[in-house]
Amino acid sequence: HNTIDAHVRNSTITAGRDFYLGADACEISAALAGGVAISTSASAVGAAVGVNLIFDTVTAKVESSTVSASAAAVEAGAQQVLMSVTLGAAGGEKFALGGSVSANVIMNTVAADVVSGVIGVDEEGQNIIRESDMDGTRYVTISATDDTTAVVVAGGFAVSLSSSAVGVAASTIYIENDVHATIDDSSVTSAEGSVTVSAGIAPPDVRADPAAIALGTSGITLPETNSSSVINLTFGGAASTGNFACGFGVSVNVINNTIAAVIEN
Repeated sequence: HNTIDAHVRNSTITAGRDFYLGADACEISAALAGGVAISTSASAVGAAVGVNLIFDTVTAKVESSTVSASAAAVEAGAQQVLMSVTLGAAGGEKFALGGSVSANVIMNTVAADVVSGVIGVDEEGQNIIRESDMDGTRYVTISATDDTTAVVVAGGFAVSLSSSAVGVAASTIYIENDVHATIDDSSVTSAEGSVTVSAGIAPPDVRADPAAIALGTSGITLPETNSSSVINLTFGGAASTGNFACGFGVSVNVINNTIAAVIEN
């Protein structure tokens, strides 16, 4: 779990040129798991389990402050590559079971904010609230983005020479990101240009390259990244010269993002 915070609080900043406040998380999370079992006289079971978890909080915030510059930008971004390869294989004279399970979770909070805040307490015990005032002569940009690629490969293989063989693979990717850009109870102006408030999910700036990660994953070929950033390959295989063979693969992807660009109060 990473927490990255770029913060200006209760301050006055005057820049003759540009003002930039940025927070970025750039990381690669890779998991490789394998299980192989071989028996020449009895049963064999090979299993693999892989788990990848990313929980990042990335914040760029101007709070209770005055900023004056030629151009002003407050930007927060998360760029991550999640890779998981799990393979289970078994070969036996009798019963053979090869299985793999891959679980992958990405839950990021990415926020770019220009907001008011409490700077003290008055004599009556009431909070003293100071608004933020940001002015960029040429432009002002407040932007939050999440650029994440998830690549999952799961496989289960089994071979039996005289009895049953079962190959099973299951994988899941769960993505729940909160991405927001906010102006709240503050004044943001540009005398000559535009004010942009944006939040969204975007493809990574650079294509994910498994060959650059030394985990034996160079054989995986990725398509060019487009608006989709989730790739999940799951396969099960089985072979038997005896009674029964079954290959089974299940993949589940759940994307539940909250994206908001807000100007209020």
